[in-house]
Formats: sequence, C-alpha cells, structure tokens
Amino acid sequence: MADLKPILTVGLICVDIINLCDEYPREDGDIRAKGQRWQHGGNACNTSVVLATLGRRCELLATLGSGMETDFALKHLNTFGISHGSCVLYPSHKLPTSCVVLNTTNGSRTIVHYSNLPELTLSDFTKINVSEYSWIHFEGRNPLEYVKMIRHVMASNETRRKAGEREITVSVELEKNKPNVGKLLPLGDVVIVSRLYATLNGYHSAEEAALGFRVKAKDGLAEKNCT
Repeated sequence: MADLKPILTVGLICVDIINLCDEYPREDGDIRAKGQRWQHGGNACNTSVVLATLGRRCELLATLGSGMETDFALKHLNTFGISHGSCVLYPSHKLPTSCVVLNTTNGSRTIVHYSNLPELTLSDFTKINVSEYSWIHFEGRNPLEYVKMIRHVMASNETRRKAGEREITVSVELEKNKPNVGKLLPLGDVVIVSRLYATLNGYHSAEEAALGFRVKAKDGLAEKNCT
C-alpha cells in the first residue's frame, strides 16, 4: 500500500479522560475511581489511528488548541505516524476534552464534553491540495460547512474525471442526529451510519437502516454497496 496516496480524515481530535468506577456517582456525591487514563479521542482522530494501524498512510485535518492536552494528543498521532501539519492552530484556546465515567459494573459510559475551539471552515479546507489524497473522510460535524468542503472535492473530481484521472473517494460518517447532518448523506461515495443515528431515524436493524437510507444516498451508492 506504500504507493497509494494518503487518506485524509476531517473532524475532531480531543483528549479523553476516562475514570473507571464501580458505580455512577450520585449528584453532589463523592466516590473514588478504580483507575484513570488519558487517551486520544475524537472520531476523525480515532479513524486515522485505526487506518494507520491497518497500514495506510493518514493525515488528520482538525482545529488545535495549545497546552498539555494538545501536546499529549499530537504525541500519540506521531506514535502512529499520522501527519497533522495542515491542522489549524488557535493558540489562545485549549484542545477539547471529554471526561468519561465508565461504570465497570454495568458498562455504562457517561461523557461530559467541553470545547470552546472553533470548528473547521471551508477557508481552512481549501488551503490544502485535495489532489494529494486518494480518499477523504468527513466526520459528521458542522454539517453545513462540511457540505461546502465536499462540494469542493466534487469540483476537483469533475476536473479529474475529464482528464481521465482517478477520482478522490469521499466518505461521510453520521453518528449523532445533529441539525442538518442528513445533508451529508447524499454526498458520500461511502456512508457510515451509527446504530444511534439509525435508531433515532426510526430504524430497528442494520438491514432496515440500509434499505431506508439507500433512497437518500448518492446516485449509484445503493446498487454498489447495499446488496
């Protein structure tokens, strides 16, 4: 796979602070955690790590803050060989954090997420050369701005198509039922849908969701991927 162009993932990187507890704490209560760990988080970041582990060259495009949280997260990206040179830095902000209470008794996971970091914009995205990538994956956040980014890739693909060159594959991830996130569905060559998103849209099985979402997907996607 060394001759393939890298995959670009677009979305969030954060730090997850995970507390392992025997039970979920009562409000205004005080319990002792059995353990605690920090790890990299954010769907786009995690996708990059998985792809890198599978042997693909990856690059992350996200916004970054400054401070020890950013240093920690970037150190982990470097460990996996994931490029991050195109990330947009906001020195006066901190990297987002997710404080997680993991109940080891019943497996529940409660998350308190904090971020004051600006989201990526079309202006940020157009500063990269999309032709350097074979595949661009978009996490389903800030949908209206991401629609503009995908259309920018589609315009590049039109030029590539006319020149007889291989087009850039676009994938989109729909995890949470955020406002306007459904606008990403018809734009992806590959669409990844979470169980939560499918359930919130009225589907009760993977097959039912595939059949329901296929009518809203990009032309030709259903025939290729929903058999």
